[in-house]
Amino acid sequence: MLFFTYLLSAAAGFLTLYFSALIFSLHSSDAAGNAYAQAYAAFAGIALWLIFAVLLAITRFSDVFPAKPAWWMLPVFVFAAVAEFGAFDILCSKDQFSPAFLLQIAAIIIPVALLIRILCLIVPVVHERGLDNLAVWITTVPLLLAAVIPYPPYVSRQMQSMRDAAESRRVAPVIAAEEAKTKTEEDNALIAKIAAYPESTPLWELMPFTAHQSADVRKAALSKIVTLSERQEQAEQMMNEYRDERVLRELVRLDLKPTTGLCSGSRKIIARMPPEFRAPMDDGAWSRENAENFDRYAPSISWLLQNGCDCTPEIAEFEATTLKNFKDTKDRQQFLAKLTTLKNSLRH
Repeated sequence: MLFFTYLLSAAAGFLTLYFSALIFSLHSSDAAGNAYAQAYAAFAGIALWLIFAVLLAITRFSDVFPAKPAWWMLPVFVFAAVAEFGAFDILCSKDQFSPAFLLQIAAIIIPVALLIRILCLIVPVVHERGLDNLAVWITTVPLLLAAVIPYPPYVSRQMQSMRDAAESRRVAPVIAAEEAKTKTEEDNALIAKIAAYPESTPLWELMPFTAHQSADVRKAALSKIVTLSERQEQAEQMMNEYRDERVLRELVRLDLKPTTGLCSGSRKIIARMPPEFRAPMDDGAWSRENAENFDRYAPSISWLLQNGCDCTPEIAEFEATTLKNFKDTKDRQQFLAKLTTLKNSLRH
């Protein structure tokens, strides 16, 4: 026990020196260097105070050491630990505390004084010469004086944080309302812009609006698209020549005729859909995201099938290529059942 106690005391001494050195280098480098210094200081401080707690427990409850810390050392220890944490927290933050060296000195004196107090308890000569009371005074008084220094700025900082949090909660609804108002105004301006497009507007100029995050803007875009005089020919051109998947996604809402050109363009897009799906997850399972990706096109594919456009070869190819790479899970089986239902909707 004696050797273990001395070993812990030596470790506490080393950590005290190391922590004290780091206290003066918390903001002496660039952002990355400061972060490393703060992390090292935090780990050193935690280890140091854990060792202090163990040493005080040993000296209090072990019969090896005749000198015992008084009961009031526990609240003093807690008081000092909180002060040390407060000083370190402020020194690590970007808050300006003037003069900063007072906190630095306090953050060093606190562990040094506590270490000396513990050494006075475990070194026999102090007790043998009757210096216990003197040791209490010369260590506890500086410890308490240093521990008092961080409390006012630390408490003030915590109170300010609470006030800032309360203010943030108070203004959050106001900010949200302003943002909603701004968004509504922007959406209304965009809707007015869409409404002003003439009927001769090319379909590809309005298609980007069908993917807008605002449902009202999407609705306005689709309402304008169905008035375009050349939307049928342009939709077929976009699908056959440019493989524009947006047209397939919105097919049922564009008021188009199920012509041969529209069917061929749709089949070309469906045929290239497998590369759009993600590879199997780590466990090889069919993901919900993949199912949702396909669901965006399912209504249009169903519409094509119901109107005599045979997309079943492309769907079968999708099953034979992409789906075979996934595990035979319940989600995959449900998706296969959905594809079967989709293929059965073909009108002959």
